[in-house]
Amino acid sequence: MQSRILVVDDNPKNIQVLATHLTNDDYEVEYASNGKEAVQIIEREDFDLILLDVMMPGIDGFETCRRIKKIENKKHIPVIFVTAKTDIDSLTLGFEYGGVDYISKPFKADELLLRVSTHVELKKTRDKLNYHKTFLEKKETYYNDKINTQHREFLFKTKDLENTIVMQAKLIDMYSEVYNNLINSLSTPLSLLKLENVGEKASSILDSIEHTVYNKNKTALFIEQKTKYFIDREAALSIETVNLEKIIGDAVNMAGKYIKKRKTGVETMLLGGINIQADKSLLLEIITGILLNAAEYSPEESLIEIKTYEEADKIVLQVSDSGPGFEKELLFYPFLPVKKQNGEYGLSLFFAKYICDLHNFAIKTGNNPDAGAFVRISF
Repeated sequence: MQSRILVVDDNPKNIQVLATHLTNDDYEVEYASNGKEAVQIIEREDFDLILLDVMMPGIDGFETCRRIKKIENKKHIPVIFVTAKTDIDSLTLGFEYGGVDYISKPFKADELLLRVSTHVELKKTRDKLNYHKTFLEKKETYYNDKINTQHREFLFKTKDLENTIVMQAKLIDMYSEVYNNLINSLSTPLSLLKLENVGEKASSILDSIEHTVYNKNKTALFIEQKTKYFIDREAALSIETVNLEKIIGDAVNMAGKYIKKRKTGVETMLLGGINIQADKSLLLEIITGILLNAAEYSPEESLIEIKTYEEADKIVLQVSDSGPGFEKELLFYPFLPVKKQNGEYGLSLFFAKYICDLHNFAIKTGNNPDAGAFVRISF
């Protein structure tokens, strides 16, 4: 498509000479014989360049340029002044009124065409940039609208999810109440029956029933006690400054009886003076749970290793054991509740993951290269 140029000059001969050079160089040329006519043409048509004579009757070239620059969506059209006035004051005034260049009279054809070509190409480049800028702005608006819409939908879905969780929690409360009443009603008869001389076989059956009742009750109590953290979330936390070395020591003491029963030991390599912001009771509970798990799967006479270290501006707590390691399926989904062979549910890692998420701590599990498994928490 040809570039369009408007020539403005009160001298028809000048217009003819300029038009001849421009037409031969494949430009489409329109013309106006005075400033007022030029403004009227530009108001209804678009051009890639304006060649504007300075000395004209009526309104001169400077005033014409000023009026052109006030026309909506036309101020971007480059204006080159064609003038015999090449003094500094005139040139400065031309640039102040919005001109981009000037050609002195009498002009040379090569210079004319070179300057015209330069500013036409610059104008086309600016137009392309503005087009892409507008396109990107429209895309940005479109995607922002979509994001806002999706965000609103997400909030509604989150609200529905929260309502579902609350309803599930209420059902758990009802279940726990009924279940606890059942357990309490069974406990006394079981104890009395065990006092009776019912024989070895019957006594064994009663022991099995009592053990099953105890384990089921323990799981129900765990769910009941932890429900509040899944409902209240961050509101359930009580954040304070916690000394990591001390909390690990307390966890070792709490798990100590079971660790001793399993005939395992504990080896610690801890950094001193490390304080973190956490819910002290919950952190103690999840570290104790991790230690109990490690003891459960550790062979006799082995050591559970607890160490803290710095890594990538984080403080890391790692608990490692010498057991068989995580099964292949658990490596992909390590934090799901696991049903054990004895019918109990392993919920420690499930709860630890949730509490770590509430604190913005990272928790990771895996198998050691040589033997055993590890649980790693990054603070």
